Formats: sequence, C-alpha cells, structure tokens
Amino acid sequence: MNNTTATSKAESIERQDIQEVNYIAGNLIYLLQTIFEHHEKLDKFQLPALIGMAYDLSARIHSWTDEEERIVLKLEERERLNG
Repeated sequence: MNNTTATSKAESIERQDIQEVNYIAGNLIYLLQTIFEHHEKLDKFQLPALIGMAYDLSARIHSWTDEEERIVLKLEERERLNG
C-alpha cells in the first residue's frame, strides 16, 4: 500500500451521527416501558414479538457503539502517530 492510499483511508475515518442511535435508544426505552406495564395483558404471541423487537433495537445500538469505538480508536491512533 502506498502513502497516498494510506492517507486517503485515514482521512475517511469520521465519527458517526449520534442522533440516529439516540433515536433507536429512545424507541427501545418506550418499547421496554410498554412491555413492563402491559406484560400481563399480552398474549403468548405478542410478548415474544415485542421482546424480539427490543432485541433487534438493542442489537442496532450495540452495532453502533462497536463501530464508534473502532472509529475512535483509529482516530486516537492516527493522532498519536501524527503527534
């Protein structure tokens, strides 16, 4: 890999938009609140479906945080190398 390629890849590292994950986290909070408040009234199909939705939302948040951590580590490494 030449220096130009390495530089262009390093420059493309950007932080993610936190608004998207904040919106997803808000949806997860409201969904979990609904499950908590109404779990006794839900039938055997509704409860697993809602828990599945909560699982999907939490997985999206986890993926976002993993990617953000990777980006931050790369940015810190680049800053350390460039002094």
